[in-house]
Amino acid sequence: MVKTVIAGSGWNNGPGKLHLINISENDGQSSLSQVSEIETGLNPMWIAKHPSKPVIYVVDSSDGRIGKIRFYSLPAKSAREPALKLLGEVSSEGCGPCHLSIDQKGEFIFVCNYDSGNFVVKEILDDGQIDNAVIFNVFHQPKALPHGYVESRQGEPHPHHSVVSPTNKSLLVCDLGLNTISTYSMNLDPPTDKSKSNTNPYSLKKKGEISLPNGAGPRQVSFHPSNNNILFCVNELDSTLTILHYDEPNGNLSILKTVPAYTEPSQPHSPPFPFYTSFSHASHISAKENALFIANRGADTISFWNISNIVITTKENNNNNNN
Repeated sequence: MVKTVIAGSGWNNGPGKLHLINISENDGQSSLSQVSEIETGLNPMWIAKHPSKPVIYVVDSSDGRIGKIRFYSLPAKSAREPALKLLGEVSSEGCGPCHLSIDQKGEFIFVCNYDSGNFVVKEILDDGQIDNAVIFNVFHQPKALPHGYVESRQGEPHPHHSVVSPTNKSLLVCDLGLNTISTYSMNLDPPTDKSKSNTNPYSLKKKGEISLPNGAGPRQVSFHPSNNNILFCVNELDSTLTILHYDEPNGNLSILKTVPAYTEPSQPHSPPFPFYTSFSHASHISAKENALFIANRGADTISFWNISNIVITTKENNNNNNN
């Protein structure tokens, strides 16, 4: 069996590249082989695949400049020489774009601009390309943080990750710089009255916000695969995992528990970071295995979490079995 994955590589000196890689599995053994590669800007920070179209989206975080979102067509399975093909590009409308997400219907794309402190919503057209028009451009505002925040990375807004709820009715945004997760209600359904072409037919309204433990640095948030009320947030600056309860109708978040994101400490880092910091930075949820995987850069590990037995204990049923 052969599976194909796409990897991005590069940094601010460029050129960035996208690599088409085959993973071959045979008799319990796996092997990797690169099929093709293509240059893409300077720093391809995130890759997102359209849920139904053979198109991928890549955000290019150019050094100190307005970033780009590039979109590529995927090669047909029957192609003799498989390669990605550039379809076009649009502005990210901010500096330091670091993440892309797509709504459940595959009609809108969300980009977080880390350096300029804003996130942007644009429309995906029928052919998979992105319309250059801006649907929403939301800037997070600076705020004073309590003692314990990481001065070199926090105090200014740095949205790092966004995720659309499984219901497609809300958006959650992690801001590493403000140490918060914000919730937004949204309506992205097509307008029924086409005559009001001069007004924005869509809605995006902030509903709530929660601060994480001081110095946590929320980087990526994910929904439980079978419970829309449970969220997992990977915190980069103190290398922890925060489990949260989400009340979507009201937009409220509450912290259930925060635990270390890995078991073995990495090499000590100098202040202002905690003594043992692994800079946990990415997570992936497998619904099939009911598992959460977290990549830890400093420790150079991937930690595995069984999430099949999450139990929510309420005040009315407090039996000390909340795991």
